[in-house]
Amino acid sequence: MGKNKPFWTPVLLIALLCVAMQSPVVEADVVAVRASDAHAQHHVQSRAPAPTGYSALVVFGASYVDNAHPRADVYKSSMRNYYPYSSAGGRYSNGPVGVEYMVASGTSPALKQHGKSAVKLFNYAYGGSVIRNGLGEASSSYPATRDQVAAYISDLKRSRIDIGKGRVLHFFNTGINPVTQIWLKVLNGNMSVASMNTARNNIKSNSAALAEFITSTSQSVTGSVLSRKRTRPGSVVDISPYFGHTQRISSVAAADFLIAGIPPLEIVPTFGYQIPSTYTATQRAQALSILKDLSARFNSDVQRFVSSFKPTSSKVFYYDLAALWRDLTNSPSKYGIKVINKTCYDSTSGAVCMKPTEYIYFDTLHPVTSVHKIWASKMNALVNAS
Repeated sequence: MGKNKPFWTPVLLIALLCVAMQSPVVEADVVAVRASDAHAQHHVQSRAPAPTGYSALVVFGASYVDNAHPRADVYKSSMRNYYPYSSAGGRYSNGPVGVEYMVASGTSPALKQHGKSAVKLFNYAYGGSVIRNGLGEASSSYPATRDQVAAYISDLKRSRIDIGKGRVLHFFNTGINPVTQIWLKVLNGNMSVASMNTARNNIKSNSAALAEFITSTSQSVTGSVLSRKRTRPGSVVDISPYFGHTQRISSVAAADFLIAGIPPLEIVPTFGYQIPSTYTATQRAQALSILKDLSARFNSDVQRFVSSFKPTSSKVFYYDLAALWRDLTNSPSKYGIKVINKTCYDSTSGAVCMKPTEYIYFDTLHPVTSVHKIWASKMNALVNAS
């Protein structure tokens, strides 16, 4: 035994020394990974600051923002491919719509761009669409905001679109169509208290759905977690199964969100024509008052959501379209407008006015392209100021 001691002792010591030396190395690797996980966001931000300019504008909504983009034949009727709209490619106006002006180099101010490349426009809007088909007595034959967001996420997931390396501005403008349908249901219900209560609940359901679809868009492009704590049977909150994922699927440099409200519909010409001709003056006034209430409720709900919506590393904006509409109506001379209560296009005679820039409306619902440009300039100024 004594003879073996000089041999085994050094071997044992060396083995123990090796183990002692190796263990800290392995543990150090584990600690490094954990530390990296804990501070990954901080480290990434410090190495590669988020860009300040935009490489893409992604649009969701209805006719006010539909730029007549290519679409499947089954949805072609969502465009106005007939006179006089055909001269504007099927847009619901006499020329480009606001989102097109937002990315146009000639618009003042121009949307702040990333690098030297122009801001790309990706438009998923469909004229005549609602927020979610079948929700709150509102529906259409066209892809709703919910479907539009799903299409965008699918395009990102499958790399069908190149959004560039700058910030991506996601723009939502919808609500006129569901509010209109909900209002007409009230009129069909003889403006009863019960029909009004139902309408207010339906407005809340639609504004909540819009909020959740915006949240889902943020979740998809930033990897933030969508809260499910409010999910309940029959709720519109839990939409992740619809989109088929719960994790980030794109490498968007930075995702920002611009949400515009809807005009004060009670002053938009088309709604006066939709009131039954049998109504008395008092009933007409009541019908418009109800429409005013529903429009304001929708805008208030959306604005309240925007105020509380704070996704990490994102900028969020609310544009008060109702305020612009009132200013156009009450102070038209500021914008070179002379006609506020008539339309440029007379659908009865088929005549189109000679000076559309002097009008607010092209038809009884949709603005002329010059008003779209005013709207775009104001939204660009809002976004650029951040």
